[in-house]
Amino acid sequence: MHIHPDPFRLATRVAVVCSLALALPWAAAVDRGTAPAGAKYLSGGIGLDEQADLRQELSGYTLWLTTAARGSGEYLASVKLRISEAASGQLVLVHTMAGPWFFAALPAGRYQVEATASRGAELTPLTQRLTVSVGGGGAPQQHVIEFAGMPPAGPGPVQPR
Repeated sequence: MHIHPDPFRLATRVAVVCSLALALPWAAAVDRGTAPAGAKYLSGGIGLDEQADLRQELSGYTLWLTTAARGSGEYLASVKLRISEAASGQLVLVHTMAGPWFFAALPAGRYQVEATASRGAELTPLTQRLTVSVGGGGAPQQHVIEFAGMPPAGPGPVQPR
């Protein structure tokens, strides 16, 4: 006996499989969570589609960090972040970025940000430090952290926005 598949069921199954295939890379590349101290974060931004998706989630975050190579403007990922309260030094968040963008929902205050980028096994990592003030609402405070002396990471420069 030969069974003819229902074209509607087949089309539905194909659509579901394709939807999952398209959604999974985004879900794997974006890293979201809550630090032990309670700060909510979101990290990613690899590719224009992912950046557009992340921009849709900006509300609710008070800090937006972008990492890039000084000179080329090439985005950097896998930068290690340590964020602590500026006055007390209390550690708020430690995270390795999943892309060049990092959003954090921090209470209003001043914070010390330490960002460390690896330059490969042969070279000493570079660390940048900055103090940021986060307000209590509105658009997130945006900062670009630039690293000099970074080897080329990709096919061409991408200018941070």
